[in-house]
Parts: sequence; structure tokens; C-alpha cells
Amino acid sequence: MSQEKFDCIVVGAGPSGLTAAYILAKAGLQVIVIERGEFPGAKNVMGGVFYRYPLDQVIPEFWKTAPIERVVVEQRMWLLSDQAGIKIGAADQRLVDPPNNFTVLRAKFDRWLADQVTNAGAMIITDTVVEDVIKKDGKIVGVKTGREEGDLYADCI
Repeated sequence: MSQEKFDCIVVGAGPSGLTAAYILAKAGLQVIVIERGEFPGAKNVMGGVFYRYPLDQVIPEFWKTAPIERVVVEQRMWLLSDQAGIKIGAADQRLVDPPNNFTVLRAKFDRWLADQVTNAGAMIITDTVVEDVIKKDGKIVGVKTGREEGDLYADCI
């Protein structure tokens, strides 16, 4: 069985993993993303509020094409003690353009972000669980996936 080697293997096709893969692929590296779900976003664990600034630094004005649900213009914070709570809130329409944060449905948003990643040159494989890491001389050099195609190797996991 042949060894498939990449510059980097990213485990997990959530926003962080996909963004890392996007940056690496744009830099010209051979990148593969391994996702256990049927598609990016299928196994999400996020509440749904997404802040613009971090991803905007990587994909400028991404919110103009990304599937966002609605812009959030109100922030609330609770100050709690053992027996009481105080709620503080603020609403500001200036948070609309550009949006400060917004809600997303991860099943849609992660698929959109995955498209950006593959367009940048990375490969994404789904329905694949990383079962273990492969070590050589005390260094992690790859991952075992249980896929028929064999294990994957990279300089960076």
C-alpha cells in the first residue's frame, strides 16, 4: 500500500480547522482536512454566534458571500452572584455595516467555508475518523484513519 504524504493534515472541518487549512493552502502547501461527519458542519458544537473580525483578517469581507442568518446588533451580559443577577445590555445599529457579529447555521456556513478551502487548493475528506496518530522516532508523522486507501502522513499534523 502506498504512503500518501502531505505538508499538513488538519483534523476537523470546523471553522478553526478550515481556516487553518485555507491559510496553509493559500501559502502553497499541500493540505488535507479530515472530517468525521458526512460534510463540514454536520457534527458542529457551536451556539451559532460568529464574530466577524478573526475570519475577516483571512478572507476579507467574507460576510458578503457567506450564508449568514442575521446580524446581531444587541449584546447582553449577566453579572451573577449566588442569589442574584443583573442584566446589562446595549443595542447599536452601527454594528450592522460592517457586521460585528451574526448568527450562522453551521451546516450551511461550514460548507461555504469548505468551498473556499478547496478553491484554495486543499483537499477535504469526510466520513473519516482519525483513529490514532503514527509516531516515528518520538515524532508524530501521520494519522491512522481506517480508510481502505491507507494511512496519511505529513510534516505537520
